[in-house]
Amino acid sequence: MKKVHVGDEGCTQFFQRYVPKYAEPLELLGELDELVATLCLASSYLHSAGLDELVEVLEREVSRLSKVMSYVAGYGSKPVDETVVRELEKMIDDMWRELGTDFGFTYPTRCLEASLLNLARTVCRRVERRAAKLLHQGVLDRDTYRYLNRLSDLLFVAMLHAMKRR
Repeated sequence: MKKVHVGDEGCTQFFQRYVPKYAEPLELLGELDELVATLCLASSYLHSAGLDELVEVLEREVSRLSKVMSYVAGYGSKPVDETVVRELEKMIDDMWRELGTDFGFTYPTRCLEASLLNLARTVCRRVERRAAKLLHQGVLDRDTYRYLNRLSDLLFVAMLHAMKRR
C-alpha cells in the first residue's frame, strides 16, 4: 500500500523534481491520458458495432499516444516524425475518397459510435490547444504537435465513416 502521499500538497515528481500538478507539461499528460481513455471507449463500441477497420486505426493511435506520453514525461525518445504525419495524411485522404462526398462539418446524431468518435475528436482538439502552448514555449517539438493536429482530423473523418455505415 502506498504510504507517501506527496500529491497531498498539490505537487508531483516530474523530471526528478517536484512541480505543481497544474504545470503545463503535466496538464498535457493528463489530457493525453483522457484522450487515450476516450479512444479506448470509442474502440470498444466500434468493435461491438462491427466497425473493426476503425478499431484497428484507434488501437494503433492509442499505442502511439502512449509513446507520446512517455516522451512528454521524459521517459522515451521522440515517437513521431514527419513520416508518421504523412502516414496520417494519406489515411485521411484515403478515407475522404472512400466517403465519396464532402460532408463538410456535421454533428453525429443517433449514432453512438460516431458520437464517441466526435467526443474523442473534441478531446484531441483540447490536447492540441495545450500542445500548441508548449510548442510555442519550445517544450514540445513540431512533429509531435503536427501529429496531434492530424489525429483530430483523422477522428473527424472516422466519425463520418461511422455515420455512413449506420
